[in-house]
Amino acid sequence: MEIVKSICPFCGVGCGVELYVDSSIVRLSPSKEHVLSKGHLCGKGTLSFEPVYSWDRVTYPLKKIKGEHIRISWEEAINDIVNKIKEIIQYGKDSIAFYGGCQNTLEENYLMQKLARAIGTNNVDSCARVCHEPSAMALKEMVGIGASSISAEMIPKMKVVVITGESVTGSHPVLSQYLTEAKIKGTKIVVIDPRINGTSKFADVHLRPKPGTDIALFNAVGNYLIENSLIDEKFIKERTVGFNEYAKGVSKYTLDYAEKITGILKEDIENFAKLISQKGVIFAWGLGLTQSSGVDGVRSYIDLALLTGNIGKYGGLLVFRGQTNVQGAGDIVKPNVFPNGAMNEENAQKLLKIWKFKPPTNPGLSVTNALLRDSELPRPNGRGFLLQSRGLPKVEVSAPQALRVVPTPIFLGC
Repeated sequence: MEIVKSICPFCGVGCGVELYVDSSIVRLSPSKEHVLSKGHLCGKGTLSFEPVYSWDRVTYPLKKIKGEHIRISWEEAINDIVNKIKEIIQYGKDSIAFYGGCQNTLEENYLMQKLARAIGTNNVDSCARVCHEPSAMALKEMVGIGASSISAEMIPKMKVVVITGESVTGSHPVLSQYLTEAKIKGTKIVVIDPRINGTSKFADVHLRPKPGTDIALFNAVGNYLIENSLIDEKFIKERTVGFNEYAKGVSKYTLDYAEKITGILKEDIENFAKLISQKGVIFAWGLGLTQSSGVDGVRSYIDLALLTGNIGKYGGLLVFRGQTNVQGAGDIVKPNVFPNGAMNEENAQKLLKIWKFKPPTNPGLSVTNALLRDSELPRPNGRGFLLQSRGLPKVEVSAPQALRVVPTPIFLGC
């Protein structure tokens, strides 16, 4: 029996698994050697291999003919896709759009966006940008890289861990081991979430702002830190810009003002501010923040880490990603960014040397803009979509749903 090391395909933890293979996958067990999961696995991960042998998994191409999906050969399927793409791009190379998935590998997403650019369009997108772009954009803008600055492994070594808009026990349960260890060692756990969830139940502090008032809360905390000299002036002077403008902008967010807006007692806001003013604080967040306040919410949250100097060896920023390859897909599948950086002539020339073709330099459309502008396109049936996603369980289900909004979809995936 062969043991094959792999990664759980579900949430952003990316737990290590070992597959026991004897012609087929016999069983699965957690990998004790994995750097983050360390031999732990949640219920979804334990059963993650079952879809491979699911009765409704499509393992061969299907073509819809007279209302029925008929099995065809791979050669015929590929020829049909090529011919359909040729037909669509007769109306302009930007008449087609590509949409990737975060459960695809980095290599698959890379090849998809490369194919799109070989055709001559930057209309490439993925669910990573739709879900986590607020985090990536704010991080890139404020700290220089659109990714976490610290690993979950560091949680037990911190004095304080702040978790906003995320239930670790529900969404990333394997990471609960680090919170449990941290709690035993004396780390203070702070949860900011209107809901009561599994993580908030064992937190030391649970702040419950009214939905949509995150920015008011963070600005009030920032203002309190400044007014009470609880900021890291050396870090701010040497490592940041725009402090005076920020201080002026948040000056109206007094504790009384914030209490009226957020519903959180001013004493609780004050205590929270004092708690995060020390070194060794992780500021973590999930989709509860990004999907309510967007980029501005993440910016105002990151401000607290910058004010207190909790980026670098003392603390950091930790983003809880929704799927295994959100970070990778978000890095390389974007309509306005090349995989090697900014969308400009210089990077296009660099890609020309690697790819042997030059990609276009005009920004493409996001999936939402592509759908909204579908009726404006110079083509009788609108835009064609080439979808690459492991989230399509069955063509009979997915194709009719997509056809309601996308006149000419071509599905790739399994």
